[in-house]
Amino acid sequence: MLDADFGLWLLLLAFFHISEGLFAYVKHGKRPSGRSFLFSAPYMLALALATAEHLLMGHCLWARSQSTGGSSLASLLVIKDHNRSVGLALCILGETIRKTSILTLGDAFTHEIAVKQRASHRLQTRGLYAVCRHPAYTGWLLWLVGTQILLRNVVCGIALPCIAWNFFRQRISFEEDHLERFFGDAYREYRAKTFSGIPGIP
Repeated sequence: MLDADFGLWLLLLAFFHISEGLFAYVKHGKRPSGRSFLFSAPYMLALALATAEHLLMGHCLWARSQSTGGSSLASLLVIKDHNRSVGLALCILGETIRKTSILTLGDAFTHEIAVKQRASHRLQTRGLYAVCRHPAYTGWLLWLVGTQILLRNVVCGIALPCIAWNFFRQRISFEEDHLERFFGDAYREYRAKTFSGIPGIP
C-alpha cells in the first residue's frame, strides 16, 4: 500500500541523487552518468528491497488494523507520525552535513577516491573537517538511517546501515592509505586527533 511516507522517500531520493550529479557536473564538468548520480547495481537492489519491505509491512499493518475493527489504527498513525518526524530530521541533518562537507572541499571533491595526487590537492582541516575526517560519509549514513526510519523498515533499517558500515570501513582504509601517502606526517597527526565520522571506525 502506497502512502505519504513512501512519496516523501521518493522525493528525498530524487533530491539526493540529482543534487549529487549536479555537484559533480558543476565542480568537474563531468557528463552525467549513473556513477555521478551514485547509482550502482547493489544500490538499486537495496532500494528495491527497502521498497518491498515497506509495502509488505504497510499491507500487514493495515490488514491487522482492519481485523481488529480499527482499534489499532490510532496507535498505527501515532507510530507513523513519530517515524516521519525522526526520519525526516535525520535525512535533513545528513543532507546538510554531506552537502556542507562537499562545499568545503570545493574542487577537491570527487565521488571517486583519488589515487594520484593533483597539484590542487590540499589537506582539508577546517569546518566539519576540524573534528571529523569524513563528514560526507557521516552525512550519507545519517541520511540512509533516516530513510529507513521514515519507511518504518525493520529488516532494511538494520541490514542496510550494517552493509554501508562495512563498505565505509573498507573505503576509509583505502582512502586514508592514499591520503597518508599524499600528505605524510601532516595527515598522520590530523588522523590522530580526529574521528573518522563513522561509529566503530577509528
